[in-house]
Amino acid sequence: MSKKQVSVITLVVFVLTSTSCTMIRTADLTKADYPGKSARIMSLVMNSGVPVVFSGSGRIRGDTITGMAIVGIEERIPAPPTSIKKRPDGTIYEIIDRTGRAHSVLGVLNEGETEWTIVASGSTVQPVSIPLSEVKQVKYKKINTGLTILAIAPVAALGLIILGAVIYYKNI
Repeated sequence: MSKKQVSVITLVVFVLTSTSCTMIRTADLTKADYPGKSARIMSLVMNSGVPVVFSGSGRIRGDTITGMAIVGIEERIPAPPTSIKKRPDGTIYEIIDRTGRAHSVLGVLNEGETEWTIVASGSTVQPVSIPLSEVKQVKYKKINTGLTILAIAPVAALGLIILGAVIYYKNI
């Protein structure tokens, strides 16, 4: 089998398995629908409204979610801000205060009349351990084993058929 044939088969297997086998879900957390232990936690929102974004992924260990998280810094800024930038889903990602300073925002805790309390994104990554009882919402990635097998089996079978045909016609 030539290098070109092997690379085409490898590319097809990679494309099928990388897109069909991973599911990214966001779920409100109740005891009934905890993500399984194999799920990789990408981010979460605590009951207090503070978002936690994981560098890499968090894992469920017993009744806690552990991992390396980008730590937010709670800041108070004078109200009203001069500029607010929002994502399409309505969440705020940047605020420019009255002094002209830009704040990269992970979450807004309080929109008061005289000052706002925000969680600004920090530049440090620290280990965290958050009890599941303090978590309101989780965004996680999970690999579906059944879809993985269904995606790989036909491609592998086709590859074996092609390999068999190449060997058969070389020997004729």
